[in-house]
Amino acid sequence: MTTPEKNIPRALREVWAWKDAIYQDVKHLPRDQMLRAMLDNAHKAALELGMTYGQPGRAAKVAESPATYGGSRGAHRRSVS
Repeated sequence: MTTPEKNIPRALREVWAWKDAIYQDVKHLPRDQMLRAMLDNAHKAALELGMTYGQPGRAAKVAESPATYGGSRGAHRRSVS
């Protein structure tokens, strides 16, 4: 059973169109060149939007505190006497 197009949100249809456009731009390239081109395009878009984070192909730094592992359960609730 298919969902009628009118029931698919416009934003989702836009995302699908963007994904297809990206694929059409790089489908002729070998995998390594395809990934490089996608990373370079993402970096250019980030720069245009003011989202600078380093060099193309490098992971962005995430502003979040690291997960704490180990320790006893409920240790953060105990009061110091």
